[in-house]
Amino acid sequence: MEKKYEVLPTTADVGLIAYGEDLITLFKNAAEGMFDLVAEMENVKPEKEEIVDITSPNLEELLVAWLNEMILLFDARWFLAKEYDITELSEKHLKAVVKGETYNAERHAIKTGIKGATYHKLEVKKMDGLWRAQVIFDV
Repeated sequence: MEKKYEVLPTTADVGLIAYGEDLITLFKNAAEGMFDLVAEMENVKPEKEEIVDITSPNLEELLVAWLNEMILLFDARWFLAKEYDITELSEKHLKAVVKGETYNAERHAIKTGIKGATYHKLEVKKMDGLWRAQVIFDV
């Protein structure tokens, strides 16, 4: 697989297209791409852990819930996620251990303020053996 994700051009908000050979890789790449939009991630160290356990009615809504949980970790605790160990993933449930660290203004630069993942143009599908997800973020 050549690329993990790409920024999707939109007029007012910011979007992302993530790719994965399987669903776990897709969800990891979507979260990684989103955090790359939020902050300069190269200096973030996987020093702390957060447990994520979410349930949604379907795969598309699970992706939105996953990304919004990552946004909540940042908004509520200033937690920048760097590594994603997704231990369970089905069409309706995700459980993961997320590693990262608390934002430090001396070491981390914030790039974009993301309010949330939206359902606008949301898409999760498998094409030619590769999973692809498109999501638009409200900024």
